[in-house]
Amino acid sequence: MSSYIATITGTNGSDDIIVSGNGNTSISGGDGNDWIEGGGGDDSISGGRGNDALGGNAGNDNIRGDDGDDDLWGDFGNDTLSGGLGNDSVHGGEGDDHIFGGDGDDTLDGGAGHDTISAGQGNDDIWGSDGDDSISGDDGDDEISAGHGNDTVSGGGQNDIIYGGDGNDSIDGGSGRDTIRGEDGHDTLSGGSDHDYITGGRGDDTLYGGDGDDILLGGRGNDTIYGGSQQDTIEGGPGDDRMVAGNLSTHDVFIIRDGHGSDQVDDFDYTEPDIIAFDMAEMSSFSDVQNRLSQWGSDAVITYDNADCLVLVNVDASTLSSANFRFSAAPLCLAADTLIRTPDGPHPIQTLTKGQLIATQDAGPQPLLRLTSERLHFHSPDDPAKPILIRANTFGNAPSTDLITSPQHRIVINGALVPATKLTNRKGIRAMRGRQTALYYNLLFERHHIIFANDLPVESLLRESPDHTPLTPVLPLLRHDPAY
Repeated sequence: MSSYIATITGTNGSDDIIVSGNGNTSISGGDGNDWIEGGGGDDSISGGRGNDALGGNAGNDNIRGDDGDDDLWGDFGNDTLSGGLGNDSVHGGEGDDHIFGGDGDDTLDGGAGHDTISAGQGNDDIWGSDGDDSISGDDGDDEISAGHGNDTVSGGGQNDIIYGGDGNDSIDGGSGRDTIRGEDGHDTLSGGSDHDYITGGRGDDTLYGGDGDDILLGGRGNDTIYGGSQQDTIEGGPGDDRMVAGNLSTHDVFIIRDGHGSDQVDDFDYTEPDIIAFDMAEMSSFSDVQNRLSQWGSDAVITYDNADCLVLVNVDASTLSSANFRFSAAPLCLAADTLIRTPDGPHPIQTLTKGQLIATQDAGPQPLLRLTSERLHFHSPDDPAKPILIRANTFGNAPSTDLITSPQHRIVINGALVPATKLTNRKGIRAMRGRQTALYYNLLFERHHIIFANDLPVESLLRESPDHTPLTPVLPLLRHDPAY
């Protein structure tokens, strides 16, 4: 067919198959389930009523699905595609496309090129794919994957899940309870209103919680995190991070873990109080804080054993108290079904009872004072609180079966207590990155003991007590441990 401008109208009530040649063609499918391909020119295609399949092929095409559950594809060129009513599938293909989902639960894929995507009403799945895309979820519970490139994303209303992908992305969740993951690149992420979960991923990210009780995780990189107007939980992650509480009367919680680098907290309010939650082997009590706390000018500074530090900006160190700190390293110990050695054989940890005799390495059988448990939920594969797996026979004949422990729980290695997380470079020991939850139990005695978990010597819960009997007779290296 030669190049010319043509108008083609399908029949109402029947299923039409229309394939155009070269030239700029205007095609209307009418009623029925139509198959229309535009050909090589700049075509205008309207599916009409029915469940239509509409393709632009080459050229800068304008394609409208109208009513029905339609399948639209732009192929080559800078196309404009509108799904209209119904649950539509729209694919931009190559080129800088404009995609409108319209009403319904749509699947929208920008393809290659710098695309502009507006989802419209409904619960939509949106893919930016390659290019620097501009994406709006509009109304509905949408799932948005921005893909490669430096993308700008707005979740719109309702509860959205947004993935930034590669590139330096700008993401605003809008209203609703949103989950935002920046992934790779230096991203700017804003939760908007309501209670949001935001994680920066890799890169030097900037996070804004906005309104609501938010969970903000910086991830890897040197991040800046702003909490917003309500009670937020903020964790910088690995890297040197700046965390800002925001409102001075909201009881924010800042989580600090091993290997997170040197962090800074602005607007810390000790009177409400804001909380520093340590998950570190060396920070298990307020006395550990006091031993490492100093005043640098107008700032309170807590310096760790590796010379990293936590700076509380414009805080007088003398005003801090135990109410400003929590310590999660000690309470999290051993996973459910761990076998604990007793005088009458091994017992699953969750079956132990108060007063039951437990075998200890340092003092023989000792009565259990208390058994407690805590369940954790993880939001990121890289969460440093995820459990550690120690394979059977990693240390000679121990453990007798695979052992699962919290990262900061210490085991006996060559006469010293070593956190499990410090051993993940050894064969047979790794972090369980795929775990979504963990249920931990811990054993409390009148004093600190060495017990046997799957036949591996580990510590019991360390009580914060100035007069506990030290373990140095059985573990001489503990004489050099600051906790003793």
